[in-house]
Amino acid sequence: VNTKPFSSAFPHSNLLRWNHSSTKSNWIAQRLYEHSGKHTMASDNTSQALPAPPSPSRTFYRRTLPSSLTSFSSIEGKEIFASAMSTGGTSAFFSLIEQLQTQPEPAYCGLTTLVIILNALAVDPRRKWKGPWRWYEESMLNCCIDLDVAKETG
Repeated sequence: VNTKPFSSAFPHSNLLRWNHSSTKSNWIAQRLYEHSGKHTMASDNTSQALPAPPSPSRTFYRRTLPSSLTSFSSIEGKEIFASAMSTGGTSAFFSLIEQLQTQPEPAYCGLTTLVIILNALAVDPRRKWKGPWRWYEESMLNCCIDLDVAKETG
């Protein structure tokens, strides 16, 4: 295992070390909210405060990662990734990360994973996605199970 600190493996990693303090996170959330078009501007050209988030009993935002797992964006996660980079252990990472996308439905974890892999492997779907582009997306994978059933059962 590479024992070099992350900063020596990636000397230009200042952006990767950005501290996600609540002040910075709140600032980003405020900017995203301002640009969403779903707000009003106060007369002094400053935005109004963000509305309170929905009650946790009715919504789901994030879960705390179990202590047995390492967050990719943590210092330890970055060091593990740097070690893998230095030893050639990331050969598949870049073709996969180029295709990374958020699953469009909560139950589509398997379908979205398959879409990412098929596109990373450059498997031609032999039909159009949008315009002239041939690209996999979840709605193309309805050959084995109806997508409405997949939405309900996963």
